[in-house]
Amino acid sequence: MYTMDKILIVKIGAIGDVVMSLAMLHDLRHRYPFAHITWVSGKTSSALVQSTKLVDQLIEIDEAQLFGKSLWRRMGALAKIWRTLSGRFFNLILTAHSDPRYRWISLFCRCTEHQYYKRRTQRPIPLPGRYHLHEYVRLSRDTEVPFAVSLPTLHIPSSSLRDAAIKALPKKQNVILCPGGAKNPLADDTLRRWPIHHYAKLMELLSHYPLNLIVTGAESDRWVEPHFAHLQYINWIGQWQLLDLIALFQHANLIITHDSGPLHLAKFASCPKLALFGPTNPFEKVGASENIHVLWAGGKMACCPCYDGKKYAKCLRNDCLESISPEEVKAQALALLHKPALDPLPVLECTPSSYIPVFENRARTPLAASPLDNME
Repeated sequence: MYTMDKILIVKIGAIGDVVMSLAMLHDLRHRYPFAHITWVSGKTSSALVQSTKLVDQLIEIDEAQLFGKSLWRRMGALAKIWRTLSGRFFNLILTAHSDPRYRWISLFCRCTEHQYYKRRTQRPIPLPGRYHLHEYVRLSRDTEVPFAVSLPTLHIPSSSLRDAAIKALPKKQNVILCPGGAKNPLADDTLRRWPIHHYAKLMELLSHYPLNLIVTGAESDRWVEPHFAHLQYINWIGQWQLLDLIALFQHANLIITHDSGPLHLAKFASCPKLALFGPTNPFEKVGASENIHVLWAGGKMACCPCYDGKKYAKCLRNDCLESISPEEVKAQALALLHKPALDPLPVLECTPSSYIPVFENRARTPLAASPLDNME
């Protein structure tokens, strides 16, 4: 048995994946409170990792260079990391990626043990159908995780600009919609997005109720704006940094989105979340105590889910998400706002709750028992 003095974590991926991997960091810090933990992160998610205050050293890598088309830029990004890490010793290196190329980042490090995602083994990590939050912890422990795991607390600096934006909102319930996302330096996963015309129709249906309809997203999500030009809503697209968005989510009464980064950021908010799933498996992305309700066509479509952890099926119609109607989402949204669909909605404060998420198929019958049931 050796002491665990120095730990290196390599996790660069999309925002949602980084959020779920924070459970691994939380568990490591609990088990090894005096260990020196180094995290190699992409620039997009570095503020998120830093806000946990559980990392001793954060090393940023430029994803645009690392995943770019230019070989010289990719090698330049790697060389910069190699200069920082070369010759350093770690008791444990955790590469939370299945692609072997990510292991090049720690190529010139020395270590006692190196754990990484393995998909082509008898006992792969992650196991299909298991919540990835638990699978990240299983990676760090190299054993099963029969107990509940959790995300760490984030320490978000105060902001007068953010406070002013909240105070400027009319005194109504706040419904935040995130129609963009599902995009990172490696891929633009359009198949994961609920169709934009459905979002527009949903907003039209919800506009008949006393609600603040707020649309958020990154600067790269401005492509959605023309689809909402005929609607009245509060536009926060491209206006807030990552931590600001998490803080603003705390003031929502309901968050509606699909399988994307904002869904995982919303896990830090106590209000109900309504998540729309299609080609990906919601049991891998949503925990049983996160106040998330899921609408998913997977119970009725034989081809769903089609995502294998790397690629999607060659699908042009996206029927799994197309078949979730705006009327159906409206009914679920109003139910989560604690009022019948036919009644006007008065102002209500969001009350945190811990009920188990409702996974529903198109026939409104519960799905089969999830592996999550035995892990929480």
